[in-house]
Amino acid sequence: MTSALNSTVHQRGAASPAPRRKRLSTTERLALLERENATCHLCKGIIQPGQAWDVSHEIPLELGGADDDENRKAAHRKCHRVHTAAVDLPTIAKAKRNYAKHRGAAVSRQPMRGGRRDALKKRMDGTVVLRATGKPWKPASSPSSSVAYHAEASPAFPPHQAPPPRPERKPEGDGDEGASERGQS
Repeated sequence: MTSALNSTVHQRGAASPAPRRKRLSTTERLALLERENATCHLCKGIIQPGQAWDVSHEIPLELGGADDDENRKAAHRKCHRVHTAAVDLPTIAKAKRNYAKHRGAAVSRQPMRGGRRDALKKRMDGTVVLRATGKPWKPASSPSSSVAYHAEASPAFPPHQAPPPRPERKPEGDGDEGASERGQS
C-alpha cells in the first residue's frame, strides 16, 4: 500500500484539492460489503450483521486516491477511525508540509543566524561580510542583537588581557544586628 500511496502522491500532488466523496446508496454499500466478503480490510475480522462499518479508502482521497470501487474497502467503524487518526492524518499532514517546502512557501519559525537566509555571512577566515555585496561588515556603535551575535568573533577583551576583577559583595548585615536581637553583644 505504501508504494502505491507514494506513487499516487507524486503523480497528483498533495496540495491539489481532493475530489468530492461520492455518497453511496444502500445498494452500492451492500454490493461493496459483499464484494469484500464482509471482511474489514484493516483488521481482517468479519463485519457482523448490524455492526457499524464505514467505507474506507485504501489510498486517502486527500493523497490523490480515486473515489472508485477499486479504492473503496469495507472497515469496522472503530478500525477505520483508529487507522485514520494514526496513519492517514499524519501522512496527509506530512505530504502537505513537503509540498509547501518544495514550493518554497515554508519558512522556518526560528531561522538560523548566519544561515543562507541571513544578510551576514561568516567566511572561513572568520571575517564577517555582507552576503549581498561581500564587503566587510562593521557593527553599529549602538548595542544591538547583531553585535551580540558576533561577540565571539571580536571578544570584548583581547586574549592577552583578562577582564577586570569583580568587586566583592558584602553580605547583608554584618552579624552584629542578629546578635543584639538575641540579647548578645
